[in-house]
Amino acid sequence: MHFDSIDGWKVLAGLGLFLFGMFMLEEALKKLSGRAFKKFLRKQTGNPVKAVLAGIFSTAILQSSSLVSLMVLAFCGAGIIQLKNGIGIIIGSNLGTTVTGWIVASLGFKFNIESFVMPFLAIGGLGLIFLSKSEKLSNISKLIAGFGFLFLGLGYMKSGISDFSSVFDISTFQGKPLIIFLLLGFVLSGIIQSSSAVMVIVLSALDAGILPFTSAAAMVIGSDLGTTLTALIGSIGGNTIKKQAGFSHFFFNLFTAVIAFIFIHPLLYFVNNILGFEEKLMALVAFHSTFNLLGVLIFTPLLAQFAKLITILIKEKKTGFSSHLKSVAPSVSEASVEALKMESHLFIEFVLRFNKQVICNEEKNGTLFGSDFSYLEEYEKIKKYESEIASFYAKTQQGELIESESKILSMVILSVRNASLSAKYLKDIEHNLNEIKNSTEEYLQELYREIVFYQKTFYTHIDAVLNVNEAFTDEDEIPDLIAKNKEFSNKEIELVYKKSAKFKTEGIEISSVLNMLMEIYNSNRSMIRALSEIRQINALVKPA
Repeated sequence: MHFDSIDGWKVLAGLGLFLFGMFMLEEALKKLSGRAFKKFLRKQTGNPVKAVLAGIFSTAILQSSSLVSLMVLAFCGAGIIQLKNGIGIIIGSNLGTTVTGWIVASLGFKFNIESFVMPFLAIGGLGLIFLSKSEKLSNISKLIAGFGFLFLGLGYMKSGISDFSSVFDISTFQGKPLIIFLLLGFVLSGIIQSSSAVMVIVLSALDAGILPFTSAAAMVIGSDLGTTLTALIGSIGGNTIKKQAGFSHFFFNLFTAVIAFIFIHPLLYFVNNILGFEEKLMALVAFHSTFNLLGVLIFTPLLAQFAKLITILIKEKKTGFSSHLKSVAPSVSEASVEALKMESHLFIEFVLRFNKQVICNEEKNGTLFGSDFSYLEEYEKIKKYESEIASFYAKTQQGELIESESKILSMVILSVRNASLSAKYLKDIEHNLNEIKNSTEEYLQELYREIVFYQKTFYTHIDAVLNVNEAFTDEDEIPDLIAKNKEFSNKEIELVYKKSAKFKTEGIEISSVLNMLMEIYNSNRSMIRALSEIRQINALVKPA
C-alpha cells in the first residue's frame, strides 16, 4: 500500500478546521440559547418520551452529543433532572447527533465546497470583526463562520484522501475482521472526542473508494462507543448521580454497539433494500441513524428499569457532612442539643464559604471546597448537609425535651434554614454575576467591583460576629449588620440607575441587574437572621 501518497498535513489540517468549526458552532449556540435552552431541558423531562425527544432535538440543534451529555451530567448532579430523565436525554442525543452525518453527506460531497463555504467564511469572519460590540450579532457571525470552517475542513480531508485512492488497492482490506474497524472507530472517536468528526473521516474514505462499505459501517459503530468517554471523564469526581448518568451513556452505547455489530449485515440489507438507500454515503448515514433509532426504541420503554439497574451497579456512598451528629444519639436530649448547636455554627460557616466563592471568588482552595469549584455541586452539598441536620432534629423531637431545649432546637433549625436560603439566593443569580464579571463594558465592570467590595466588607463583619467565643455581648451587632446591608444595597442600586441609559443599548436588561441586587440583599438578610438565631441561642445558654 502507498500510504505516502496521502497528504497527511492536508488531512490533519482538514480535521483541525472541522473540529474548530464544531467548536465555534457549539460556543455560538451555547451563548445564543443560554438559559432558554437549559429551561427547555428542565421542562421537557416530565416523562421518558419527552426526555428522549428533548435529547434528539437539542443535539440536532447543538450538533454535539458530548455537549448535551455534559450538560445533563451537570443537571443530574445538581438534582435539577432525575436520573431516569437524564438517561432519556442522553439516549435521545445519540440519535440527534446523526443529523451531522446527513448534513455532511447531503451537502459536503455533492457541491463544490470551495464556492459553498466562501460566503459563510466571508460573512461570518467580517461579522465577528465589525459586529463585535453586539453579543448577539457576534455569536450569529460565529455560528456562520463555524459552518464555513466545518465544511472547509471537510474539503481538505477529501482532497488529502482522494489522492490516495488512485494508488490504493482496496483488496487489502478484503477478509479483515470487522472488529478491527470497530476498534479503530472507537480509538479515533476517543482521541478526537467527536463521533461527528470520525463520521466525516469515514465518509471521506468511503467516497474516495479506499474503505469497503461494511468496514465503514463497523467504524461508525465504534465511533459511537468512543464518544461516551467524554461523559465518563466528565463524571469523574462528581457526585453519585453524576457518575450514574455518565456510566449510563457508556452502557447504552455499548449495548447499541453490540446489537448493531451482531446484526450489521441484516441492518445494511434493511438500509439498502428496504429503505432504498443505494448511494453509499447516504446509506452509511442511514445505517448510523437506523441502529441508533433501534437502541432508542428498545430502551425508551425500559428507562425506569435501566435507571434502577444503574443505581444498583453504581451505589451511593453513605458519607455525611456533619461533624458533631454522628457520635450522638438523638434520644439523649442534652447531648443532642449541644451537638446541633455546634453543628449549626459549622453549617453557617460552610454556607459563608460558599457565598464568598460565588460573589468574591474566594476560598477556592479551602478545606470545604476543592480546587475545581462547581457552585451547583457545592449547593447540592449544602442541601444534603441541611437534610442531615433536619433529619437529626426530627429524631430529637421523638424524645423527652424540656421547654428550654425545645426552644433552643427550634432556633437551631431556623438558623440552618435561613443560612440555606442565603446560599439559594446566590445560587439562583450566579449566572448574572458571571455575565457582569465577564462583560467588556466598563460600567458593568465597575458595578461588579462595587458588589465584590461591599460583600467582602459585609462578610468580614459576619465572620467577626460568628467567631466570637463567648455569648454575644454587643446588643448593636445585629442592627448594625441590618443597616449595613441596606446601605450597601441602596448604593449598588443607585449606581445602576446612574448608568441606566447604557443598559438600553446593551444585551443586559436593567431589570435583571436590579433583581440580582435584590437577591444579594435577600441573601445577606437571611444570613443575618441565621446569625441572630445563633446569638439568641448563645444568650439562652450563657452562664448566670
